[in-house]
Amino acid sequence: MKKKRNPGRVIALGSMKGGCGKSTIARTLAVELKAMGFSVLLADLDTEQDTIIHWSNRRVEKGLPEIVVRSFASVAKAREQRAFFDYVVIDLKPRAKSMFGDLANIAEIMLIPARPCLDDCQPAAMVWGKLQTAKTTAKVACILNSCTTDYETHRARRYLEAFGVRVLDHVVPEKPGYRMAQDGGYALSECMRGKLSDRAKHVLSDIFALIEDVVLKKRTSNDAVSQTKAGRGRSNVTDKQADIKLVTDAA
Repeated sequence: MKKKRNPGRVIALGSMKGGCGKSTIARTLAVELKAMGFSVLLADLDTEQDTIIHWSNRRVEKGLPEIVVRSFASVAKAREQRAFFDYVVIDLKPRAKSMFGDLANIAEIMLIPARPCLDDCQPAAMVWGKLQTAKTTAKVACILNSCTTDYETHRARRYLEAFGVRVLDHVVPEKPGYRMAQDGGYALSECMRGKLSDRAKHVLSDIFALIEDVVLKKRTSNDAVSQTKAGRGRSNVTDKQADIKLVTDAA
């Protein structure tokens, strides 16, 4: 496989407990990024269950657009693949507490799915705290998943935000249609029922906003470096030549 000129971006999904929706969000994100024309690797780090691998096999059997899925034993190994893909979406294994410190400055975006109950929200707040302690450079946000009522959603959001956790605006509702879709190899956004697909895409729009923030931050950083380089050589070139140099450096 040919290496890319610029490394791709790493998006990781993790929690200290299972059943919170990591795999559900990871594969839906990968499907939508692929549909947008990006090259995507969906990395499954839960090598004991291979949930993503089994879902991918069902997807192939249905003749749906293929998503590149591979198993990895470590975050570092999965991250190396950013040399070949626009996006590497990493589905961490549950209780991967030891990995969060490594992820602090490896992933550009860290998503923490949680159901609207204390069993999920307490670990989510702990993950958030661990990442902040590690001085993460990643954009970190929690996604509320399997929500049934506005009341429990509001209660969970209020609990997480009390710890400073950033919670995405839209939530994934608890719907049998989503489970049936995934059983058939589909992603949430490919659900046959239009309203369910739309609600999933609302959550994705929040995630894409995070991605845009990362891209803008990187672009601003590159522009600042380019301006510094251009300024150093300005005494030897005209203003027009300096502008050309700036554009060249930024590219």
